[in-house]
Amino acid sequence: MSYDFTDLSVEELTEQLEIVDDMRMWRIAEAIRRGVSYEKIHEITQIDEWFIDKFAIIVEMENALKSEELTPELLKKQNGWSSRIT
Repeated sequence: MSYDFTDLSVEELTEQLEIVDDMRMWRIAEAIRRGVSYEKIHEITQIDEWFIDKFAIIVEMENALKSEELTPELLKKQNGWSSRIT
């Protein structure tokens, strides 16, 4: 079992979004990384776009952490939080 879906084409990936299992969330994240629209993901999965957006926030943080160190400032920037984080 692998969490790496980079070897799939976008077409194969979107087909696999139909599979309801514990790997689906990882496929959704990969679809977001590849620019599949929220609408398309919703159409296939019937998952509300609000939840898909939450996946996208996680993917954005993943991308930020590839080039930046995790700091309170990064968390504030990525989440739009106020100065609650110190």
